[in-house]
Amino acid sequence: MQPGKVSIGEAVSWVGGGWKIFRASPGAWLLIGLVDLLISSAIQFVPFIGLFLTFLVAPLFTAGVMYAAREVETGREIRLDYLFQGFREPGRLGPLIGLGGIYIGSLMAIVVLCALALVMSGATAGLALDAIGPRGLPRQQALYILLVVLVAIALFIPVLMALYYATPLVMFDRMPVWSALGSSFKACLRNFLPLLVFGLVLFVLLLVLALIFVAVIGLFVAFFVTSGVSAGETTAGVVVAVILGMLLLYVLSIPLIPILTGMNFCSYRSVYKDHRKDSATGMAG
Repeated sequence: MQPGKVSIGEAVSWVGGGWKIFRASPGAWLLIGLVDLLISSAIQFVPFIGLFLTFLVAPLFTAGVMYAAREVETGREIRLDYLFQGFREPGRLGPLIGLGGIYIGSLMAIVVLCALALVMSGATAGLALDAIGPRGLPRQQALYILLVVLVAIALFIPVLMALYYATPLVMFDRMPVWSALGSSFKACLRNFLPLLVFGLVLFVLLLVLALIFVAVIGLFVAFFVTSGVSAGETTAGVVVAVILGMLLLYVLSIPLIPILTGMNFCSYRSVYKDHRKDSATGMAG
């Protein structure tokens, strides 16, 4: 399947599209987001391999949320069991897990390469506390570490491009894993500027949300610090404020899961499905 080319304005509309999908049935979406978050959190407690398993099965749950988003767009009511559609869809379990494995393998390869580069260059020698002077790391060493970080980011961008549309392509279009990765990379490359603008808009919105979150936590901390009679009470108050902040972050994550995944679905539909309809209409005309 050939990806289409979208405009910057259309890319920005994906933000509103994700919110529109969520607004269609907020109660059901909150339940799906909550269950998804609880399952992901529980998997991370599996000894030794919890984090590995979380990334491995993530495409399965993402596919389920996207399936629910597609049902909303067709006017159907969504159900909680749609979250597990990636497990139930015939022939999709293995390929979706394969996407998770490729993500883990790519991430590990980048980390290992960067770690080896740091070790072989001797840049890690100055990371010991007793080797850091009052002015911090030597300038040359700091610049080399910054260079390795930038290289890591540069290596990770193609991985994200290959994976961005891969899940819906595997789930809905039943494409083989490597074909889906190649098509996703091509789609992102063809729409690099619209996707960049979309990412910047989304980053600004999330940044504003993060600043509001930090401000709320700051108010909690200030309240407990100023109201504490003794040092012990003040410390306990700060701990309580931090715990409340973590709970608030957890709660905020519940609607963000379906909203952000809904944006991803809108992007996929726009680049692939809508483009194919426009092409067919043009040929018919």
